[in-house]
Amino acid sequence: MLFRTIALILVVAHIQGETLHGKKVIRASLDRIEGDFAVVYSDHNEDDDHHNNNNNKFDVPLELLKDAKPGMRLKLHIENDQIKRIEIDKEATERARDRIHKKYERLRQGRHLR
Repeated sequence: MLFRTIALILVVAHIQGETLHGKKVIRASLDRIEGDFAVVYSDHNEDDDHHNNNNNKFDVPLELLKDAKPGMRLKLHIENDQIKRIEIDKEATERARDRIHKKYERLRQGRHLR
């Protein structure tokens, strides 16, 4: 538990978000739940290397996630390099679902081949 907390603090310290008086809001996605932790990927990747996601992946204790399910978009509210609260971004989640649904429909209809 201590190792995961330290790792989380180190990762959050490297993530740049919307900063306001030492507070940050980081946009992220809930990927999956593993035991007592949720695996979350932030949108920010320090090196912009989409093949190496270790810079933007971290574990979040489940008690910070209320009613969130894998695939949902989140806003992580950070203060002093620690997550203080997590908010479900309903609008971003809906936009992501719509975008994925449209891609699926194009694939299903074979329009991706044109």
